[in-house]
Amino acid sequence: MNLQLLNLGTVANDRTGDTLRDGGGKINGDFQELFFFSAARHRQTALVYKITNNLPDFLSFSGLSLTLAAPFVASIAGLNDGRGERNLGVFVQTLAANAWTVPDNTTCWIFISSAPNTGAISYGFSQLEPANQQTEPAQTLNQYWYDTLAGSVKKWNGSAWIQVYVVFLAKLTTAAGAITSLTYLLDNDEVLMARAEATKAAIVLG
Repeated sequence: MNLQLLNLGTVANDRTGDTLRDGGGKINGDFQELFFFSAARHRQTALVYKITNNLPDFLSFSGLSLTLAAPFVASIAGLNDGRGERNLGVFVQTLAANAWTVPDNTTCWIFISSAPNTGAISYGFSQLEPANQQTEPAQTLNQYWYDTLAGSVKKWNGSAWIQVYVVFLAKLTTAAGAITSLTYLLDNDEVLMARAEATKAAIVLG
């Protein structure tokens, strides 16, 4: 479901915004959606984002740059501790134009990051496929690893695994100054969005 924002009108009491009933319906719908995702234990994934024809469509690109559509909400796994799962929320309220610029002639994985203390958002990519497993992967510089046992994302800095707060959103391939394929990474389900010039093909991989 797309996030339903309340229409507040142009100025106070101008009678152009949502009615109380319509506004309450939007609030209920948003909370029901978040409850569903929480109950289903969705972590390390986008939760609320733009969809087109029932397919994710929150990333657009031109050349080697990507833009993130808003509003956008994601969940980042913080840790598993004695009180259960600790998650960090990411909320992008406005269009993030050219948030990523990726290298040419390569395969890379783009992510969004949130600072745990300030909530500051940043955008990045890795040319190493992120690991998603219980056991420690090879200790390669800048390797990302979602430790499914600890419930946190780690990065090898050359001497140790350090905890980071990122969620990977898509896998890209690039060639000749353009993005040639984009695969959404949503809760370990991949949606392949292959674009060739003006043709857009979408295949859901189940």
